[in-house]
Amino acid sequence: MEKAAWRPGMKLSLTARISLLLALAAIIPLLIIVTSTELLSRPQLVAQRANGMSVDAHNRVQLIDAYLSERLHDVQTISRLPFLQRYIVENGAFKQEALDELSSGDQRDANYNTWSLLNLDGQSLLSYPLQPQAHGKYLVLPDALQKIRQSRQAILSDVFYDPTISEASIDIYMPVITPTAAVVGILRVTLVLDYIWNIIDSQADSIGSYAFLLDHNGVRIGYTNMDVSNITQPAHLFEAIEPLSIQTKRLIADENLYGNTLAPVKVFN
Repeated sequence: MEKAAWRPGMKLSLTARISLLLALAAIIPLLIIVTSTELLSRPQLVAQRANGMSVDAHNRVQLIDAYLSERLHDVQTISRLPFLQRYIVENGAFKQEALDELSSGDQRDANYNTWSLLNLDGQSLLSYPLQPQAHGKYLVLPDALQKIRQSRQAILSDVFYDPTISEASIDIYMPVITPTAAVVGILRVTLVLDYIWNIIDSQADSIGSYAFLLDHNGVRIGYTNMDVSNITQPAHLFEAIEPLSIQTKRLIADENLYGNTLAPVKVFN
């Protein structure tokens, strides 16, 4: 015999009503506790997550700053070595000794590509282990040459990119100064950005967070690669966050910054 099912309009028995009330009495406080706990803890969890991300980002920025500071110290140290100065001043004398000094700089970090000695017109005099690569028309832009003569401090170039080998690099320009404080040449050092990119790539995690690095032109020069096994770089790498000025566009074209010749820089907000 089938039992009658309850239908709207039918009255519940006293036993059924008591059972329902007991069930509600047990469930409602539990729902209140779960709901209130989530509402109260959510802001704290969000704040903890945001604080953790902020600390993590700060630590990575410190790693990048420390790395670049070390590289600048390398270049400054090599620029003061005596045979580089004598090679320039004495018209090519002590060539092997000067090459040995360039070689000692190259050995300081695996990401150095080329160490080059230039004259004050930006022309190559000596290089190790490769010849310096021109970016656009120049080894050093005329504006940078003027700044080197005036400031006598190291200058960092914008970022260059070779999409055929997926390699980004910068040039460090350091004046070669004699003991009499005369600027006689320029040390140009090409540094590949693999170490910095590895720091940015390490930001990727299971919930899909990522990081990117902007330069002073507002172009993303580093972007977390979520698939580091894939040589193809992230889609938004070398894209600007806002429209570029006419002057910046001209500079990018003149120096072929960011691999602009093969993949023109575009804006992505």
